[in-house]
Amino acid sequence: MMLILDLQAERCPNAMSLVRLSLTRAVQSGFEGTLQIRTLEPSLESKIKIFAELSSLPCTLVNSQSVSLSQERRDELLETEDIDTKELAHFSSEQFITVTINGVHHA
Repeated sequence: MMLILDLQAERCPNAMSLVRLSLTRAVQSGFEGTLQIRTLEPSLESKIKIFAELSSLPCTLVNSQSVSLSQERRDELLETEDIDTKELAHFSSEQFITVTINGVHHA
């Protein structure tokens, strides 16, 4: 099973807080599968790797892919009102980060 977390225009620290919350809730609910995270935040991949290594959650970053931002995606992001045209102009791509979640966690 796959869950998708679209962070839209969220940047760190909010983006990482949302990832931590999503991973924790998925594990606590007994979810097994993959979480695909879609983000503009360039530092998120390394932060997720560190979080996965240091946390006791059964999760592993398995893939990260950079994809060019289409005009359609740019329009979607501008509609959120979380980012303006000037700020969005700094981004040419977004990241798709895949994390596996393995089994139920007992803290």
